[in-house]
Amino acid sequence: MCELLFLLGIPSLEIITHIKVHTLIFICKLPRSNVVQPWFPGGNTAYLSKKNVANDSRRLPQTWIPNGCFQKKVGHEYIVNRGHLIAYSLSKGINITGKYNPSAQSGDQNNPKNLFTQTAYSNQRIQTRFETQVRDALKRGYKVVYKVQPIFKGHDLMARGVHTQAISTNGKLNFNVYLFNVQPGREFNYATGRSKTNLQVYIDQPYVR
Repeated sequence: MCELLFLLGIPSLEIITHIKVHTLIFICKLPRSNVVQPWFPGGNTAYLSKKNVANDSRRLPQTWIPNGCFQKKVGHEYIVNRGHLIAYSLSKGINITGKYNPSAQSGDQNNPKNLFTQTAYSNQRIQTRFETQVRDALKRGYKVVYKVQPIFKGHDLMARGVHTQAISTNGKLNFNVYLFNVQPGREFNYATGRSKTNLQVYIDQPYVR
């Protein structure tokens, strides 16, 4: 898949950090955990069209709890989410096996292969910006190849970040980014998923295309 995306013109990998964006040469392989356990998400590739745009009003409650997910509130806000690799809004009709069912009206909400422990900041402030770009391209009638892979280190239960790539049939949507799985004011133990307050963890405004 990596070679296919390279040939289709995916740009060099951009690392989105809390400081600035670093542009690197194209990286075909990133570190992957060697942990072998059931329902450990290894990344998903979706071939999407307008028919995959889901209606949020049909969203069901989440019941699956991924590895390393410890729900915690700071103030009145959760700092950890059960993040989707392929967003709910982009997965209408896709079942747990990855196959399309045209009669299904809901998106993918409780698929163990599509959920991972993600910080609220990474999910709701950064990844959502790229999901919106994909969704907008689909609504305009273009098809999109979209790949999202959580990046683990060693035997960690919580991903260090998310490698996200997409390209549309007209080529105007074309990104290849790495998003750090971080939260302002929190220090995470990625081996377990637990966190503690650390006000020295400062995250600048994310890079926006």
